[in-house]
Parts: sequence; C-alpha cells; structure tokens
Amino acid sequence: MRRAAGDLSQIAGVESLAKQLSGREAKLDILVNNAGAAWRAPPGIISEAGWNKVMDTNVKGVFFLTQKVLPLLRQAASAERRGA
Repeated sequence: MRRAAGDLSQIAGVESLAKQLSGREAKLDILVNNAGAAWRAPPGIISEAGWNKVMDTNVKGVFFLTQKVLPLLRQAASAERRGA
C-alpha cells in the first residue's frame, strides 16, 4: 500500500495531491480521506476564521479531492467491484 498526503484546506493543495496521485497511479481501488482540523474553543467564541478552517479542511477539501480523483476511482470500478 502506498500513501500520499497533502494540505486539503486549500484548493491548491487538493490539486497538488490529485496530480501527485494521477502521476503515479493508473487507478485507485480505495480513497481514504483522513483529513481533519479542529478549533479548540467553546462554541460560543469560535471565530469565523476558525470555522472556515475547520469546514475548508473537513468538508470542502474532502469533497474536492474526491472530485479530482474520480477518474482514478472509475478506472478501478467494475460491475463486480466498485471503487470505494
């Protein structure tokens, strides 16, 4: 199993990671989006910047990475064995 890592909090990081994967893999059997950020503050005092950091990494980055590597996931999929 080979691993890859990148900064998913910014679209440039998402694109860089997708390009890295596309350059070395013909297909992806599975994609584990293990991205995560947390803002350590009580809910009543989390700033907009803190909220954006969490959402950009945990939601937006994961979605856009999946979108960027769909061609690789589709290459691995078949009627009997879907990509994950």
